[in-house]
Amino acid sequence: MKSFLKFFSIKKSIVLLVIFTLSLIHMPIYAKKTLFFKQDAPYEIHLFGGNTLDQKNYYAMSPNSFWNLANAFNTNTRFYNSRIIVLGASRELDYKMRFLNFSLEADIGKHYGIMNHWEGNLLFVAKIKNIYDLPFHFSMGEGISYASKTPTLENASKGYDTLRNRTNYTFEIETKPLLNYLMMEFEFGSLESSFPRVFFRIHHRSGVFGLYCDFPPGCGSNYLTYGLRLPLDFIDR
Repeated sequence: MKSFLKFFSIKKSIVLLVIFTLSLIHMPIYAKKTLFFKQDAPYEIHLFGGNTLDQKNYYAMSPNSFWNLANAFNTNTRFYNSRIIVLGASRELDYKMRFLNFSLEADIGKHYGIMNHWEGNLLFVAKIKNIYDLPFHFSMGEGISYASKTPTLENASKGYDTLRNRTNYTFEIETKPLLNYLMMEFEFGSLESSFPRVFFRIHHRSGVFGLYCDFPPGCGSNYLTYGLRLPLDFIDR
């Protein structure tokens, strides 16, 4: 029964990701009325990439690593020869809560280096635009992430970890293809312009403290990434 539920959950997540991606592509682009997207909001595409982050204390691979970002820039920081490049699309929703603007995003990514697999992400994004009236924007996104196979660097062996070439007497980590997805993004550029905007993103997969994998210590991974976002406002012209 447990294996059936796991299989059903993975298949359901893939189906949802495919449906949303197709909805972004095939939704009538000349219609002024949309189902739940903001009227006349442009489609936006983005491309970003970066390296897998790891540390001697495993903060980068622990479920709370997203909230320990200071550890990402200390002297223990290690970047593995494993990278990701991601292509995605998003569109703003016809809903706003005070200073928060919301959108839906779908991504497809390719890992290469130590890890070599595909990754799909589906997420809900909240953005604060034009902070202090500057072309600076902050976003956070929450959703699901599915890898085409179990990500090797999200595992950790107790004892001698051959993958990281070091001793670990504390714990072992067993990850899963399907995990939670969380991102934090800093973006620069005018939202009114048709020119690309640049952004820096923390790309984070997480077991959510036992929801997706055994806890403690949990599972997950962090990537420090950089990218470009281009509004496709010319489509509706």
